[in-house]
Amino acid sequence: RRLLPRGAETVCEADLDTLQSLVDKSLVRLREGKRFWMLETIREYALERLEASAEAQELGSRHADYFLALTEAAEPHVREYSPAWLDRLGEELPNVRAALDYLEGSNRYEELLRLAAAISPLWGIRSSMTEGRRRLEAALAADDRPTPARAKALTAAAGLALGQGDDETVDELAGEALPLHRANGNDWFAVESLLLMAHAAADREDFERARDLAKEAAEGTKSDPSSSQAIHATWQLGWAHVGLGERERGRELYQEAL
Repeated sequence: RRLLPRGAETVCEADLDTLQSLVDKSLVRLREGKRFWMLETIREYALERLEASAEAQELGSRHADYFLALTEAAEPHVREYSPAWLDRLGEELPNVRAALDYLEGSNRYEELLRLAAAISPLWGIRSSMTEGRRRLEAALAADDRPTPARAKALTAAAGLALGQGDDETVDELAGEALPLHRANGNDWFAVESLLLMAHAAADREDFERARDLAKEAAEGTKSDPSSSQAIHATWQLGWAHVGLGERERGRELYQEAL
């Protein structure tokens, strides 16, 4: 695990003087003036000492809390494909993996669902969809309560399933998530679930279903017509009309999306 100074201070209560002292002793190294890390042999020894101490649980909890907060803060930026946030969160993947493992091992399932859902866009954009699906499936299997955290994880898992062409699973997961989002008043994720199911229907050339779902999604984006979701809904509706043979209407919608 490699930490930025703020992360080291929050998780380990290590101020800059302490960190500089460790650098001076060659126990910790500083990469490009911004990220602290250890040689693997030193890290393994330090981890053995930590696990033998009374502080391991508390530090593991603080580490998980820190990266849950960071990932949830990054999530909306990653969904908009922000290069800066993609780079930052990509560097933190080893820490996020460690946090996921800790939360699962500590039976903190709601937070596990939250973290697995929040990191999911990164799996789809720059990392392994297969690992992302495995992480989400494990989190969903651990806690089946109809919570907002479960609803978000279901939609995240549906998105990765769509990315791998598993359209039946998209319908199953997004279909379960949709009423939960609506019950919780989470309009953004309700629209996202509709768009995922519309895309899966169009993949199967069920264009009537795709049109109806995309139309419902477009209705849900009227309050923010320039959002990425509104554009996606318009494009999705265009695809459905083209698939139904209504090419001129489809072209109009494609141009509107463009």
